[in-house]
Amino acid sequence: MGRHRRAGHVRPCEPARHPHLPDPGGHPMTVSLATWLLGRELTRQRNHAGLSTRDAALRLGVSSATLNRSENGLRPFSDHEVGAALATYTADSDARRRATRLLLRQAHDPAGAWWMAAHEDVVHMLETASTAITEFSPTTVPPSARTTTYATALGAATTPASPRLDGHPSPLRLIILDATALRRPVGGHHAMATQLRHLALVATSVGASVRVIPPHRPHPPIEAFTAYHLPDRAPAVRTGTPEVLAEDHHITSRIDTLLAAADDETTSTRLILRIADDHDRHH
Repeated sequence: MGRHRRAGHVRPCEPARHPHLPDPGGHPMTVSLATWLLGRELTRQRNHAGLSTRDAALRLGVSSATLNRSENGLRPFSDHEVGAALATYTADSDARRRATRLLLRQAHDPAGAWWMAAHEDVVHMLETASTAITEFSPTTVPPSARTTTYATALGAATTPASPRLDGHPSPLRLIILDATALRRPVGGHHAMATQLRHLALVATSVGASVRVIPPHRPHPPIEAFTAYHLPDRAPAVRTGTPEVLAEDHHITSRIDTLLAAADDETTSTRLILRIADDHDRHH
């Protein structure tokens, strides 16, 4: 996958649709986010076991159509179906834990629950299921672009982008941040200069885009979030303390608002490197 084309400068009054962010799907959400993710997890396990839908259906004693509907999140799973699938696919302990957590969540709200706790393994599944991921932070560098030193100074763990486990390309990642986050000397000026040069490296990497909102271009107050853009569903948005995941039909308009205020990629990268030099001069 080559480097995607850089967008031109966006003035605040212009619409700022990012060309690589899909619109929320128009398909009706008939099952919960937990059920949809459970279908993705069991599909991954079936593929890992080398079984076609037809072969797996024969072993599970269901029709291919029923298994296909389950895997695509069109019907909830029963406890028996999940147990039989995990046994048939000889799932490892991590996969069993993920599936069990999602099954329990499905049991609480089987018909269209739109939120759930942001457990680490569930977030990992969203990373691998997403077509694109958007991160916004008004006061700090977003989690996936943090160095270990920076994260330690914040008292937070680093959360690097998870690799895809199903052989497909990693999701496109859009990082939006306020220039205020670049000026804060988190961990000291030297550590901050190192962090910003790492962020600039992320900005020039394949499949990533970094956009900075300059201080002279205000935007409405929006709390930090990570949006996972999912196929045929509303994006799942991680936010809050403690963090929760919630499907949000309106997140795209918030992303558009932020992009309308942000500089283009080239200007953003130059600003990041210029502020990194400022931190070095203070060191």
